[in-house]
Amino acid sequence: MNAPIRCRPRGFVRIELIGAIILLGVFFLIAGRLFHATFKLAQGVTQSQDAVASLDSALAVLRADVSSARTIDITSPQTLTLTLDGDRRIVWTVTGASAARSEGDRAHRWAFPSGATFIADGPAVVLTIPKSKTTDGGEIRITNQLKLLTDLTK
Repeated sequence: MNAPIRCRPRGFVRIELIGAIILLGVFFLIAGRLFHATFKLAQGVTQSQDAVASLDSALAVLRADVSSARTIDITSPQTLTLTLDGDRRIVWTVTGASAARSEGDRAHRWAFPSGATFIADGPAVVLTIPKSKTTDGGEIRITNQLKLLTDLTK
């Protein structure tokens, strides 16, 4: 008589378990990096939006100051001095990556593109922003309405 053939129970062997653990490890490694990259991207977008909002806010105030100034004096490419009615004096200073507006003992700061400069051009002030990794650069022309009106009536 023949001896009965024993069937081995079907199940996972160690090699298959090790393979499954390695696959899970690779999956979790990729998922972790994707998770990290997503949050890093979200942080970068938030910083960009904050920088744009800060520049927009500063330009709105600068535009209001320049448009109503009686005299405009650019003492250096980074300093703009405006005299308004009632001998109010406002000084705009660009240093590094920030712009400051001071009027008397009050001062306010905004994040600003690095290397921005002021140039006088007739009845306008031109804010020049240099090209960098994060910006294409360019010029923003802000017209002084009082000077423009004076020039047009001559």
